[in-house]
Amino acid sequence: MDTLAQNGAFLETPDAYDLTFNGSVSQDLLNRKLSLRSMRQCLKIAVNGYEEAVQERREIEEMKNEYEKMEPSHVFMNDYDKRILDFHLANLESSIGAPLRTVALKDWDQDDLYGFDGSHITDSLHKHFP
Repeated sequence: MDTLAQNGAFLETPDAYDLTFNGSVSQDLLNRKLSLRSMRQCLKIAVNGYEEAVQERREIEEMKNEYEKMEPSHVFMNDYDKRILDFHLANLESSIGAPLRTVALKDWDQDDLYGFDGSHITDSLHKHFP
């Protein structure tokens, strides 16, 4: 933005926006002035958006740097959380009837006991409905 300001992109010159419709200005000059006015407005909007994005990036980088300075916690669970996890693991061992270290997860389907063999009624029903 500093370069644009140094080159005069934001200079407010009254004759650049002077649009007289009394016939003294040629159609070509009028079109160029309208185009210049439109481009300056678009340029201002774009530069303002860029400045906001740069400011937001600075804020995000500051937050990132603050998080990088923080040391990681050595305690990931407190005693209460550990007791809850132990309860659920023990409950799981009790429900499957085996220690968890001997259960292979890839072969274990907890719904096997409740599954039904053979074809299901819904397989034949869906043919009758569009």
